[in-house]
Amino acid sequence: MLADRSSHTTRWRLAARYAIALIITGQAAAAATYYAQITGPATIVDGTSWTATWSPIGTAPASLVQYGVRVEAISMNGQNWSSFLGPTVTFAGRAVAGIATAFKNTTVYHIQIVLTAGSTVISAPYQITVNPAPVAAPPPPPPTNPAYASAACRYVFGVDCTASGNAYSPLSSTLLAPGNAAAFPTQTAMQTYLIGYIASNPSVKSAVIQQAASGQTICSPALTALTNSFTANANNTQSGVWNSYTQLAAIIQAVLRSQCTVAPPAPAPPVQSATACYHGYMTPDSVSNFSSVLTANLQSSGGRMTGYIGIGQPGTNPPANIPVLGTANGQTCSFTVQGTQGGMVMSGPCSGNSFSGAYSVPENNGPTQTGRFTLTGCSSAMPPAPTPAPTPTPAPKPTPTPTPTPAPVNTGATTYCGKYAWANATADVQLLIQNGTFSGKVIDYVNFWGSSPLTGSLNGTSCQGSGSNMTLSGQCNASSLNLTFNGTIMGSHQTGTLTASTQACSQPPPVAPTPAPTPMPTPTPTPTPTPTPTPAKAAQTRFCGTYYNNLFQATGKVEFDVDQGKGAVYSGQIVSIGSPSGGTCGANCYAFGDGPFTGTLNGTQCNVTGNTSFQGTCTPTNINVTFNTSGQAGSMTLSTQNCSLAGFAQ
Repeated sequence: MLADRSSHTTRWRLAARYAIALIITGQAAAAATYYAQITGPATIVDGTSWTATWSPIGTAPASLVQYGVRVEAISMNGQNWSSFLGPTVTFAGRAVAGIATAFKNTTVYHIQIVLTAGSTVISAPYQITVNPAPVAAPPPPPPTNPAYASAACRYVFGVDCTASGNAYSPLSSTLLAPGNAAAFPTQTAMQTYLIGYIASNPSVKSAVIQQAASGQTICSPALTALTNSFTANANNTQSGVWNSYTQLAAIIQAVLRSQCTVAPPAPAPPVQSATACYHGYMTPDSVSNFSSVLTANLQSSGGRMTGYIGIGQPGTNPPANIPVLGTANGQTCSFTVQGTQGGMVMSGPCSGNSFSGAYSVPENNGPTQTGRFTLTGCSSAMPPAPTPAPTPTPAPKPTPTPTPTPAPVNTGATTYCGKYAWANATADVQLLIQNGTFSGKVIDYVNFWGSSPLTGSLNGTSCQGSGSNMTLSGQCNASSLNLTFNGTIMGSHQTGTLTASTQACSQPPPVAPTPAPTPMPTPTPTPTPTPTPTPAKAAQTRFCGTYYNNLFQATGKVEFDVDQGKGAVYSGQIVSIGSPSGGTCGANCYAFGDGPFTGTLNGTQCNVTGNTSFQGTCTPTNINVTFNTSGQAGSMTLSTQNCSLAGFAQ
């Protein structure tokens, strides 16, 4: 029987890691006669399936169909190599065979078809090339976040380095490089890298200082102080030290004021800008009978408002050296005060001749302070300070007598003198109490509450009552008061004690008359002993300057005498806070914290704890610190040069 002349196909689907050779073998075929032609793919890839096909040639003998064929590989990479693959199949059948070879390199095989009996070749050799499977490319690294880079650069340099055309633009390539995503996963990680970049590049450090100065001239002492106060600590919280533009902007104005003999100039007015000089007062809502003096030099252009204000005690003319920034919209102005009064917002109607309205000051540990302010043009007279309306004293309530026979009612009042005490602070107080009651008047000499009426009740020796912004309760008798109080002091809630007595109000007793002298014999003169020399006082350096009290929003003078040659020990004497050279304080002057101090000095950083605690920068010629004493906090700026100014003892 002859094979069908039509095309026959045999397919092998081979595993990817096998080279394929087709050899069809049969019985009693002529050696030189080919009866099949292999037509399968000549090139395959390791790891893929391969199908071999062939077609009959001419007339095949009956034995080709009767006995079947086999597949044989005859060479590999040019080397003789013989291997039968798979079982015998019919000429029109299928065979699945393979060679167990790992294709790490390109491999070339030759295959042929032979008869089962006698291994007679019935096809021409056929070449198959097997290529290694391609290695998949690794996935691209995740990108970094451009928003993190932009925010980190603005924090550290004050400039967005992701924008083109500035000196820091090349740094964005490092921060945003795909391969650096693991190194810079957050804004904090980017800021740490940029802070280290400042530390290793002095020119960049100088550029950041100039950026923070916003065009102001930096004197040589200030530049030295600012350069030396840089730290590469990305987690810096130390006062007076900076690691970035953001931290530097918060301290640079204080350093310029303390280090430069000439105050930083006001920003140059822009084209078509309006500049106005003002003076007036500000009065807190909680203390209506206390007002601070205000001075201001303000500029507006294109809806933007800039300039400086000054805050001082009544009777003074404080310099306008505290920067402000805000908006001017038609006849309404609003700005935020920068520097030591940071956070105060002032807004209201404004013109070239007047500016009035409301202000607010956020407190860290208490309610927001609020108040009113009034400013007039400097060409006009100073507006009068607000005067509170007097509060009438309520008529005393008659006290019924327990006996049928009424005793005469004493309509007079008893005066008690004493002190408030709260949170390490004290204040003088006087009470006028109607006899037989617990009503009258409270006179506060430091103006925490001012003079205010007191209305209450008396039950035996127990008394309680209330006045303006306060309540009182405790024990009362004809000669003494022992009370507790609860009220608001300059916007902060306080509790404490009030002790007073009638005796404390007494004047010193009159001096008894001097009896006539009795003649005495002339004493024998006693030789005057030679005085023992007093040990020389340690050398001290005198510093003079000003303080700002955050609680009272008041400014005053301050003097230090600092011991010389103490090394790491920082000691001396606070001569006065509130009045120069130990002078007395008036009703609107807040003297506190005088006395000796001892602390530490590490380089230019001083740290003192005690009656008055302060920390900051201390050099042989300048002191720039924040302080805390008796529950009050603020800042102090002193220098040796200031002691030659008017207002300080010469």
